[in-house]
Amino acid sequence: MVLQHRRSRNQAEPVLSGNQVGATLLGLVVKAGYYNIQETVMLPHIYLYVDDLRTPCGIDDDNCLLVIARSYDETISVFEKYVDRGIEFLVDLDHDLGEEKSGYDICKYIVENQIPLRSYRLHTMNPVGRHNMDQLLSHYGYKKE
Repeated sequence: MVLQHRRSRNQAEPVLSGNQVGATLLGLVVKAGYYNIQETVMLPHIYLYVDDLRTPCGIDDDNCLLVIARSYDETISVFEKYVDRGIEFLVDLDHDLGEEKSGYDICKYIVENQIPLRSYRLHTMNPVGRHNMDQLLSHYGYKKE
């Protein structure tokens, strides 16, 4: 899992190194998996990019915390750590995660646990998986970006 605070273009990017990355979110120390964030971050939402192989090409929102999750378990861990802190998520999902659980299972978790999504994106190359994830999330009122 990778955590990165996105800042506006005129601010310096924070340097993140090693297995321990640090921060405090809304005055509370937050741990996502074995990563910590060390600076104070006051953000309206988290951009959660879920893919076992790829990394995001570019993000058009500079005022977010970028979190890259490589598996179902990492994704659920991020939700569990951040959801009770009043933070919304923009999730960007792949379907095929190279394991038994898929992006569709993440969508089911989102619906069953009423995870607050600002919106969602689907970057999967699997057309059937894309359709199923889109149908599930849109059926329950989640907004596609």
